[in-house]
Amino acid sequence: MEQHKYTIMILIFGLVSIGFAELLPESMYPLHIILTIFSYIKANHAASQGVVRLINVHEFAFNGGKPAVQLAIPFSTRNKDNYAVFVNGQSMMNTSHTTNFVVLTEESDAISILTLFTLHTNGLPIVSSFHLYFRDMTTSIRVSYSNGSAATNVTVNLNLMENPHVGQMHSTNHHGIVVFQNIPSLSTLMSARTKQHYATLVGIIPSASQINIILMLAHSMTMQNWSKYTHYHVISVTRIAEAIHRIPCGIDSYALSYGMRYCTKFSHSLKTFTPQGQRWIWKTMNCLQKSLVSPLENCANNCSALRKIAFASHSTCYVKSGVCELSAFDWVRIVSIVGKDLFTSNGFIQALSTFSQCTPDLLERISLLILEDSLPLPVKAALIDIETWVRLLQKHILRLY
Repeated sequence: MEQHKYTIMILIFGLVSIGFAELLPESMYPLHIILTIFSYIKANHAASQGVVRLINVHEFAFNGGKPAVQLAIPFSTRNKDNYAVFVNGQSMMNTSHTTNFVVLTEESDAISILTLFTLHTNGLPIVSSFHLYFRDMTTSIRVSYSNGSAATNVTVNLNLMENPHVGQMHSTNHHGIVVFQNIPSLSTLMSARTKQHYATLVGIIPSASQINIILMLAHSMTMQNWSKYTHYHVISVTRIAEAIHRIPCGIDSYALSYGMRYCTKFSHSLKTFTPQGQRWIWKTMNCLQKSLVSPLENCANNCSALRKIAFASHSTCYVKSGVCELSAFDWVRIVSIVGKDLFTSNGFIQALSTFSQCTPDLLERISLLILEDSLPLPVKAALIDIETWVRLLQKHILRLY
């Protein structure tokens, strides 16, 4: 029965729209049951997930300093005090709230995974997660041509290697200089381009010193003068799938947009997990990476095939690595990282088909923990959110069978 042990967390390291029938093993619930439940969730839950938004910071840009982060929630929750905020897996006690806002009064870390747990007035749980970067450092880049003259009005992009969707874009001034602000001390990819020229620096950690980029004619670039890792190839899954095998799937590919995004989130939050949870993370990452090596030889330049193979390996890796045996505390950490992806991706459908293999023991552990008087209120609120969600799925499965 080991192969049938699945869990609702099938989408931990990334989710994608995939054809339902292609993802359903024979042992799962019938497709019409899954689609009926998903239709209900989408109609009654999706709207509540989309309304939680950041007010004074941005998820896909660099944020200055460490402001008091504000989350807007334009509706009343069932109980205005029934919410919890986690930053990097740790519950935040110093928060304030009104009907429509939650404000973090503590300073956030330079890299923060911010998660809000609460309940909608319709009783459905809401989990929204944001990956934020804070820093006050300013760095300047000078762009020139090969003869040393300043390259004016050239577009320059600066993106994080670990999260390439986060970055800034500016144009050089008449001195060929562009200034970027609020940059974190992390490896970046810097690129400058015109219609005829291009240049890229990979793995550069910004500093107060000026960085120089020399443009080259696009047709003169070779493997010796232009890094083959130009397009954000950073972690092992990316190198395996898109650098070594050079599958040109781009920034929205499985490896970059999903695999790397969730590997980064889990790596940043690793120390907040129990020792058992940490072992599960490393085992799962290792399993997912290994599952891609052999199939890649037969699907070069086929991004769709790569994506399907990658997602087909998820449930086996999660269960084989022990997700069903994790503590309730680790499940709070997992859901904090996954956030609203748990509710909006088609990956949820595959998860829903098999989650019952983890549910009995998981619900018992959560229910017992909620009853403990010593449990911090934010953790209790998060567990109530998770318990509500799992029981909701359970109810709809029983109703349709």
